[in-house]
Amino acid sequence: SVCICLKLLLYFKKIKHWIEWADVLHYVYTPGDKFHRDLKYAYNLRKKIFVEYVGSDIRVPQLLAEINPYYKFLLDNKLFEYSAVEKNNGNYELQNVFHKYGAIPIVNPEMKIYLKPNLYPKVVDLFIRIDVENINPIFPTLDTSKIRIVHSPSAKYAKGSQYIIPLVNKLSQIYPIDFVLNHKRPRQEVLDTLVYADIFIDQIIAGSYGMASIEAMAYGKPTICYIMNEVFNNGLPRSCPIVNANPDTLEEKLVELIESACLRREIGIRSRKFVEEYHNVNSIAHQLLK
Repeated sequence: SVCICLKLLLYFKKIKHWIEWADVLHYVYTPGDKFHRDLKYAYNLRKKIFVEYVGSDIRVPQLLAEINPYYKFLLDNKLFEYSAVEKNNGNYELQNVFHKYGAIPIVNPEMKIYLKPNLYPKVVDLFIRIDVENINPIFPTLDTSKIRIVHSPSAKYAKGSQYIIPLVNKLSQIYPIDFVLNHKRPRQEVLDTLVYADIFIDQIIAGSYGMASIEAMAYGKPTICYIMNEVFNNGLPRSCPIVNANPDTLEEKLVELIESACLRREIGIRSRKFVEEYHNVNSIAHQLLK
């Protein structure tokens, strides 16, 4: 216990030093101290504070269930794996804390849905970013003998694996499919399987896309993911090349990709260009500086 106390003291000393040194504080997800003492200290020093919301820290289950029937089904049947961290009141309370200390929220189009109404006078819109230049695209070929479909769920119910896996297995009886399921595998292994994919299936439940889809698009892969209209309404360009599919439309959209090598390649090329334009870490860094 003495050792733990010493570690905490050193930790808080470091945080205090960083806050004093910084001109801008960019928080992601949560304060560094569960009692918010770091935020209070920064606020008293009149530091400029930003908070970037990224997912379970801000997602409001009740609100999402009202606009997303697939999510509501999982929630009602206690199947959603992130229910323990995504709580209606808890996420609004976190927003209240950051607002109390003058933080300006940074949000992507999905996260904007869950901002507490009329709480923040100023909001910064920013897309998720990736180091595109470190990823060399390998677009789907036109002459493949087997169509490689990759699905890499971090949480099977939340991603819709209960629909995806049986469907791909069914279609494998009709089409020459090589199905790769990555679950609880090392990140590098997952990326290695993605490099030579013809189709990547992200999620068909949550209603938006994240880093998994962005990485797949950066590699030049046609990517299937469910995106709600609200995400487009909050700033996602309608030109986004993600193949938008939910449990009701997945088979139709997947078969279309399986049957057309030209379509797979064309969407893969557009996907890479989209990531270069909207998710490029270099251009987004300039937006942050501005």
